Amino acid sequence: MMIKLTYFLQVLLYSSILFCSCHYKSGTSYEKNTNGGVTKKTFDKSGNLVRNEELNVDSVPEGIFKEYKGGILRCSGQYKSGKKEGTWTYLNLIGDTIRIENWFSDRRVGEQIWYYERVKSADAQKVSSYGFRDYDGEQVFVAFFDASGQITKIEGIPFTCIYNKSNVSIGIPFELFITFGLPQTFKYDCIITETDSDHSKNISRVAYSDSSRSGVYELDYGKRVKIEKIYPTAGKYSWKIFFQLKNSAGTILNRDSMSVDVVVNK
Repeated sequence: MMIKLTYFLQVLLYSSILFCSCHYKSGTSYEKNTNGGVTKKTFDKSGNLVRNEELNVDSVPEGIFKEYKGGILRCSGQYKSGKKEGTWTYLNLIGDTIRIENWFSDRRVGEQIWYYERVKSADAQKVSSYGFRDYDGEQVFVAFFDASGQITKIEGIPFTCIYNKSNVSIGIPFELFITFGLPQTFKYDCIITETDSDHSKNISRVAYSDSSRSGVYELDYGKRVKIEKIYPTAGKYSWKIFFQLKNSAGTILNRDSMSVDVVVNK
Protein backbone atom coordinates (compact mmCIF):
# COMPACT_ATOMS: atom_id res chain seq x y z
CA MET A 1 0.00 0.00 0.00
CA MET A 2 2.82 2.40 0.88
CA ILE A 3 4.51 1.79 -2.50
CA LYS A 4 1.26 2.37 -4.39
CA LEU A 5 0.48 5.52 -2.39
CA THR A 6 3.97 6.94 -3.00
CA TYR A 7 3.66 6.28 -6.71
CA PHE A 8 0.21 7.89 -6.74
CA LEU A 9 1.58 11.03 -5.05
CA GLN A 10 4.43 11.26 -7.55
CA VAL A 11 2.00 11.00 -10.46
CA LEU A 12 -0.26 13.60 -8.85
CA LEU A 13 2.66 16.03 -8.31
CA TYR A 14 3.92 15.60 -11.87
CA SER A 15 0.42 16.07 -13.24
CA SER A 16 -0.10 19.24 -11.22
CA ILE A 17 3.22 20.68 -12.45
CA LEU A 18 2.32 19.80 -16.02
CA PHE A 19 -1.12 21.38 -15.58
CA CYS A 20 0.38 24.54 -14.12
CA SER A 21 2.91 24.88 -16.93
CA CYS A 22 0.17 24.64 -19.52
CA HIS A 23 -2.84 26.35 -17.96
CA TYR A 24 -1.71 28.68 -15.18
CA LYS A 25 -2.69 32.28 -15.76
CA SER A 26 -1.28 33.71 -12.54
CA GLY A 27 1.10 32.29 -9.96
CA THR A 28 4.00 29.97 -10.72
CA SER A 29 4.72 27.27 -13.27
CA TYR A 30 7.57 24.77 -13.64
CA GLU A 31 8.99 23.17 -16.76
CA LYS A 32 11.86 20.74 -17.15
CA ASN A 33 14.84 22.29 -18.91
CA THR A 34 17.80 20.89 -20.83
CA ASN A 35 20.17 21.39 -17.87
CA GLY A 36 18.53 18.66 -15.82
CA GLY A 37 16.68 21.12 -13.60
CA VAL A 38 13.54 23.18 -14.04
CA THR A 39 12.58 26.57 -15.40
CA LYS A 40 10.41 28.47 -12.93
CA LYS A 41 8.07 31.09 -14.33
CA THR A 42 6.12 33.57 -12.22
CA PHE A 43 3.06 35.41 -13.58
CA ASP A 44 1.01 38.35 -12.34
CA LYS A 45 -2.79 38.35 -12.08
CA SER A 46 -3.10 39.45 -15.70
CA GLY A 47 -1.05 36.49 -16.87
CA ASN A 48 2.02 38.57 -17.71
CA LEU A 49 5.39 36.96 -17.12
CA VAL A 50 7.11 38.57 -14.11
CA ARG A 51 10.14 36.32 -13.63
CA ASN A 52 11.84 33.54 -15.55
CA GLU A 53 14.59 31.64 -13.73
CA GLU A 54 16.41 28.35 -14.06
CA LEU A 55 16.86 26.12 -11.00
CA ASN A 56 18.97 23.01 -10.49
CA VAL A 57 17.71 19.73 -9.02
CA ASP A 58 18.09 21.19 -5.50
CA SER A 59 15.94 24.23 -6.43
CA VAL A 60 19.03 26.50 -6.31
CA PRO A 61 19.27 29.19 -9.03
CA GLU A 62 21.50 27.89 -11.82
CA GLY A 63 21.48 29.50 -15.24
CA ILE A 64 19.45 32.26 -16.85
CA PHE A 65 17.46 34.78 -14.80
CA LYS A 66 15.08 37.34 -16.31
CA GLU A 67 12.70 39.80 -14.70
CA TYR A 68 9.80 41.60 -16.39
CA LYS A 69 7.46 44.47 -15.61
CA GLY A 70 4.24 44.83 -17.55
CA GLY A 71 5.49 42.16 -19.91
CA ILE A 72 8.67 44.13 -20.69
CA LEU A 73 12.14 42.76 -19.90
CA ARG A 74 13.75 44.85 -17.13
CA CYS A 75 16.67 42.69 -15.96
CA SER A 76 18.65 39.73 -17.28
CA GLY A 77 21.61 37.82 -15.89
CA GLN A 78 22.64 34.40 -14.71
CA TYR A 79 23.36 32.42 -11.58
CA LYS A 80 25.98 29.79 -10.87
CA SER A 81 25.36 27.56 -7.83
CA GLY A 82 22.99 30.16 -6.40
CA LYS A 83 25.39 33.08 -6.86
CA LYS A 84 25.24 35.93 -9.34
CA GLU A 85 27.75 35.43 -12.14
CA GLY A 86 28.73 37.25 -15.31
CA THR A 87 27.08 40.30 -16.81
CA TRP A 88 23.72 41.55 -15.50
CA THR A 89 21.85 44.05 -17.65
CA TYR A 90 19.08 46.40 -16.47
CA LEU A 91 16.68 48.08 -18.90
CA ASN A 92 14.02 50.77 -18.78
CA LEU A 93 10.46 50.48 -20.08
CA ILE A 94 11.45 51.28 -23.68
CA GLY A 95 14.20 48.66 -23.76
CA ASP A 96 17.25 50.88 -23.35
CA THR A 97 20.10 49.65 -21.15
CA ILE A 98 20.36 51.85 -18.05
CA ARG A 99 22.89 49.84 -16.03
CA ILE A 100 25.41 47.05 -16.52
CA GLU A 101 26.81 45.12 -13.57
CA ASN A 102 29.51 42.44 -13.70
CA TRP A 103 29.53 39.74 -11.03
CA PHE A 104 31.95 37.04 -9.93
CA SER A 105 30.86 34.54 -7.26
CA ASP A 106 28.12 36.86 -5.94
CA ARG A 107 30.38 39.93 -5.78
CA ARG A 108 30.36 42.88 -8.14
CA VAL A 109 33.73 42.82 -9.89
CA GLY A 110 35.35 44.89 -12.63
CA GLU A 111 33.43 47.32 -14.80
CA GLN A 112 30.10 48.75 -13.59
CA ILE A 113 28.40 51.14 -16.04
CA TRP A 114 25.39 53.48 -15.76
CA TYR A 115 23.72 55.24 -18.70
CA TYR A 116 21.65 58.36 -19.20
CA GLU A 117 18.12 57.67 -20.34
CA ARG A 118 17.45 58.90 -23.84
CA VAL A 119 15.14 61.86 -24.40
CA LYS A 120 14.58 61.01 -28.06
CA SER A 121 14.70 57.55 -29.63
CA ALA A 122 17.18 58.83 -32.25
CA ASP A 123 19.64 59.94 -29.57
CA ALA A 124 22.69 57.77 -28.87
CA GLN A 125 22.94 56.43 -25.32
CA LYS A 126 25.65 58.02 -23.21
CA VAL A 127 27.46 56.86 -20.11
CA SER A 128 26.63 58.78 -16.93
CA SER A 129 29.12 57.01 -14.65
CA TYR A 130 31.71 54.27 -14.83
CA GLY A 131 32.96 52.28 -11.84
CA PHE A 132 35.53 49.55 -11.33
CA ARG A 133 35.68 47.06 -8.45
CA ASP A 134 38.45 44.74 -7.30
CA TYR A 135 38.04 41.00 -6.63
CA ASP A 136 36.85 41.68 -3.08
CA GLY A 137 34.01 43.77 -4.50
CA GLU A 138 35.51 47.04 -3.27
CA GLN A 139 35.12 50.06 -5.55
CA VAL A 140 38.58 51.31 -6.52
CA PHE A 141 37.59 53.73 -9.29
CA VAL A 142 34.66 55.87 -10.36
CA ALA A 143 34.23 58.50 -13.08
CA PHE A 144 31.19 60.70 -13.70
CA PHE A 145 30.26 62.27 -17.04
CA ASP A 146 27.86 64.98 -18.10
CA ALA A 147 25.41 64.51 -20.96
CA SER A 148 28.01 65.69 -23.47
CA GLY A 149 30.51 63.04 -22.35
CA GLN A 150 32.82 65.38 -20.44
CA ILE A 151 34.32 64.21 -17.13
CA THR A 152 32.83 65.94 -14.10
CA LYS A 153 34.55 63.90 -11.38
CA ILE A 154 37.11 61.11 -11.17
CA GLU A 155 38.42 59.12 -8.20
CA GLY A 156 40.90 56.24 -7.97
CA ILE A 157 42.39 54.07 -10.68
CA PRO A 158 40.62 51.19 -12.51
CA PHE A 159 43.02 48.31 -11.92
CA THR A 160 43.72 45.50 -9.50
CA CYS A 161 45.97 42.44 -9.37
CA ILE A 162 45.89 38.94 -7.92
CA TYR A 163 48.48 36.15 -7.86
CA ASN A 164 48.53 32.45 -7.11
CA LYS A 165 51.03 32.51 -4.21
CA SER A 166 53.90 34.60 -2.87
CA ASN A 167 55.91 31.51 -1.85
CA VAL A 168 56.74 29.08 -4.64
CA SER A 169 59.19 26.25 -5.13
CA ILE A 170 61.74 25.93 -7.90
CA GLY A 171 59.97 24.69 -11.03
CA ILE A 172 56.49 25.77 -9.82
CA PRO A 173 54.95 28.66 -11.80
CA PHE A 174 54.36 32.04 -10.21
CA GLU A 175 51.27 33.57 -11.82
CA LEU A 176 50.32 37.25 -11.68
CA PHE A 177 47.07 38.61 -13.13
CA ILE A 178 46.54 42.34 -13.72
CA THR A 179 42.90 43.20 -14.38
CA PHE A 180 41.82 46.70 -15.39
CA GLY A 181 39.03 48.67 -16.97
CA LEU A 182 38.99 51.45 -19.52
CA PRO A 183 36.16 54.03 -19.66
CA GLN A 184 34.97 55.40 -22.98
CA THR A 185 37.67 57.09 -25.11
CA PHE A 186 40.29 56.71 -22.32
CA LYS A 187 43.86 55.53 -22.81
CA TYR A 188 46.29 53.78 -20.48
CA ASP A 189 49.86 52.66 -19.83
CA CYS A 190 50.69 49.56 -17.81
CA ILE A 191 54.33 48.77 -17.02
CA ILE A 192 55.34 45.60 -15.17
CA THR A 193 58.89 45.24 -13.87
CA GLU A 194 60.66 42.46 -12.00
CA THR A 195 63.69 43.13 -9.78
CA ASP A 196 65.71 41.32 -7.16
CA SER A 197 64.64 41.73 -3.53
CA ASP A 198 66.63 44.92 -2.87
CA HIS A 199 65.55 46.47 -6.21
CA SER A 200 69.16 46.88 -7.31
CA LYS A 201 68.86 44.80 -10.47
CA ASN A 202 66.15 44.80 -13.14
CA ILE A 203 65.35 41.27 -14.29
CA SER A 204 62.47 41.84 -16.70
CA ARG A 205 60.18 44.58 -17.94
CA VAL A 206 57.06 44.55 -20.11
CA ALA A 207 54.82 47.44 -21.12
CA TYR A 208 51.26 47.60 -22.42
CA SER A 209 49.13 50.49 -23.68
CA ASP A 210 45.81 51.16 -25.37
CA SER A 211 47.50 50.33 -28.71
CA SER A 212 48.63 46.87 -27.51
CA ARG A 213 47.10 44.00 -29.45
CA SER A 214 48.89 40.99 -27.97
CA GLY A 215 49.04 39.90 -24.36
CA VAL A 216 45.90 41.83 -23.36
CA TYR A 217 42.81 39.63 -23.02
CA GLU A 218 39.21 40.83 -23.11
CA LEU A 219 36.97 39.68 -20.25
CA ASP A 220 33.29 40.32 -19.56
CA TYR A 221 34.27 42.68 -16.76
CA GLY A 222 37.41 44.34 -18.16
CA LYS A 223 40.83 43.50 -19.59
CA ARG A 224 43.54 41.21 -18.25
CA VAL A 225 47.28 40.74 -18.55
CA LYS A 226 48.87 37.53 -17.30
CA ILE A 227 52.48 37.08 -16.17
CA GLU A 228 53.78 33.56 -15.59
CA LYS A 229 57.30 32.68 -14.55
CA ILE A 230 59.05 29.50 -13.44
CA TYR A 231 62.15 30.25 -11.37
CA PRO A 232 65.14 27.92 -11.83
CA THR A 233 66.90 29.03 -8.63
CA ALA A 234 65.89 29.99 -5.11
CA GLY A 235 65.83 33.64 -4.06
CA LYS A 236 63.69 36.69 -3.38
CA TYR A 237 62.12 38.80 -6.10
CA SER A 238 59.81 41.78 -6.41
CA TRP A 239 57.21 42.65 -9.04
CA LYS A 240 55.93 46.20 -9.51
CA ILE A 241 52.84 47.07 -11.53
CA PHE A 242 52.54 50.70 -12.61
CA PHE A 243 49.28 51.90 -14.17
CA GLN A 244 48.25 55.31 -15.44
CA LEU A 245 44.99 56.48 -16.95
CA LYS A 246 44.85 59.15 -19.67
CA ASN A 247 42.12 61.00 -21.51
CA SER A 248 41.69 60.90 -25.28
CA ALA A 249 44.27 63.68 -25.70
CA GLY A 250 46.87 61.72 -23.74
CA THR A 251 46.74 63.87 -20.59
CA ILE A 252 47.40 61.83 -17.45
CA LEU A 253 44.34 61.76 -15.20
CA ASN A 254 45.51 59.41 -12.46
CA ARG A 255 48.24 56.90 -11.72
CA ASP A 256 49.01 54.25 -9.13
CA SER A 257 51.20 51.19 -8.54
CA MET A 258 51.18 47.87 -6.68
CA SER A 259 54.01 45.59 -5.59
CA VAL A 260 54.21 41.83 -5.04
CA ASP A 261 57.15 40.15 -3.30
CA VAL A 262 57.93 36.55 -4.19
CA VAL A 263 60.05 34.03 -2.30
CA VAL A 264 61.34 31.03 -4.27
CA ASN A 265 62.28 28.02 -2.15
CA LYS A 266 64.42 25.03 -3.05
